[in-house]
Amino acid sequence: MKHTLTAAILALCMHPIAQAQTEPSAVTKTTVVIEDKSCPGLTISFNASGNDVEDVLKEEIKRNDGKSRSSSGFIVGRGITIKQFSEKEQDIYWKLKSKGRKKKEIVTVTMAVRNPDGSCLSDAQYNDSYTSTYAWLSALPHKVDVYKKDQELEALRKQLKKVTNDLKDLQGNTSDQRRAYGRKSKELKELEEKIDKLQKQNR
Repeated sequence: MKHTLTAAILALCMHPIAQAQTEPSAVTKTTVVIEDKSCPGLTISFNASGNDVEDVLKEEIKRNDGKSRSSSGFIVGRGITIKQFSEKEQDIYWKLKSKGRKKKEIVTVTMAVRNPDGSCLSDAQYNDSYTSTYAWLSALPHKVDVYKKDQELEALRKQLKKVTNDLKDLQGNTSDQRRAYGRKSKELKELEEKIDKLQKQNR
């Protein structure tokens, strides 16, 4: 019974994360001042932790061979190549502004892109790339939600490993051992329910 339950939980942990059910605002145009120069930008607001958004952006920079730095309140990806935008290296600027706390926190992400020649990406001069940037920013809330669910599942996997190991150490016939085994079995079942609920929320 114990092994069957453990296997069921591990199977749930390995299921792919489905699309998150978020309701972000529409991406809109804005203006961003970068090094005293006004650049066209895009902005979006959605329900998320500012720390989670920052982690996702830094992972994006690393994954696309850029260098992450902070400058004048911006998270900057220097020399980043996101092929969805361009085959060339670009500097991408993100500014985060949060309001509210915990589950009610709303993050506004403002984004601007500078090309290798120092010009700013805009819909007037680089229409295809600008459209791709718009699509990328529209997908950011989903990326952040996937990241958050991955973190939650990782925490549950660690709990699962610990409880499973505890159960192995509780094999015995004394009344104390049986009671302890029952408590750990209950904890294991609660973990199964938590993981199952987490998966259903993202279907």
